[in-house]
Amino acid sequence: MRRLPMHSTMAVAMILVWTSACVNIRSEKKTQALNIATNPVGAEVYVRDEAGQRIIGSSPVTFDREYVEETKDFNGAWWTTLVVSLGVLAGGVVLLALGSTADGPIDDAIGKGAGSSMIFAGGIGTILSGIFCGLASAKEGQSEVIAAPTYVGARMNGYHQNEIQVPSPGGKKDLSLILKPSGGEAPAVAAPVRTNPAREIVAVFDIQDSTGKLDKQTLVQLTTYLLTRMTQTGIYKTIPRDQLRARLLEQKTGSYQQCFDESCQIQLGKALAAQKSLATSLIQVGDRCAATANLYDLKTETVEKGASVKTGCTTNELLEAMEKIATQLAAR
Repeated sequence: MRRLPMHSTMAVAMILVWTSACVNIRSEKKTQALNIATNPVGAEVYVRDEAGQRIIGSSPVTFDREYVEETKDFNGAWWTTLVVSLGVLAGGVVLLALGSTADGPIDDAIGKGAGSSMIFAGGIGTILSGIFCGLASAKEGQSEVIAAPTYVGARMNGYHQNEIQVPSPGGKKDLSLILKPSGGEAPAVAAPVRTNPAREIVAVFDIQDSTGKLDKQTLVQLTTYLLTRMTQTGIYKTIPRDQLRARLLEQKTGSYQQCFDESCQIQLGKALAAQKSLATSLIQVGDRCAATANLYDLKTETVEKGASVKTGCTTNELLEAMEKIATQLAAR
């Protein structure tokens, strides 16, 4: 009878291992698209996870986050564990009965010991098989997402860094990060991204440099960047700079750079079927600069909206000023 605990323990262990296989788990790698925007736009965006921290670009930017989804599938063949357990239980009853018979073919001690062990193991196996496989069949098709904690952050000169944790995967996610200025200037109001099919067409003219410190190439780059940011607001369409320049040279004897006065820009905008025109200027007072912009309604030939940003005079600071100009003009 000393063998009873050992027999029982081994039998129960076998049943536990067996019944635990009632469920097959399928693992599938998936991708979650994160659309990341910042206020102000153009901030450097990074991702931090178990692989470390890495830069993914300037906002707005999209990042594909990988994760694993585990789905539970019930294996119907494992109902045989219940049949086997019942068989073991029945066999134990037979052995116990034969071992209890004085003139039976099986030794009393062996019959009672083996029979008791089989009855115990078979009974436990029957119960566990029913519970494990029953629960497994009820959970068939359920899925669980396995994803390491992921954080998205943004930083920009003159602003405090901000970081948030990415929510659990599940389709596309739109994340927004607001950067608070490190100085006293209030942050620009985020321009809403609109999907209006009737977006207004704007002729964005070259920036006029009243400071006299920027070369022609830098002004062209700042203008191109402003044009792009205006388009990205989702409110305006813009006329390509090359098309604007070609039309001006076709109609005027002067150079493209000289079309800074209001009447010139209004007439040229109308000729290109634009609805608005944008005139932008840079000025300097002391060691500080400012960018100003006027958006003209070409139908009424009046200023519809204005924007102004106080800024430093370095190229990087002026680039950020163009972002804020576009943001202000896009705000309703």
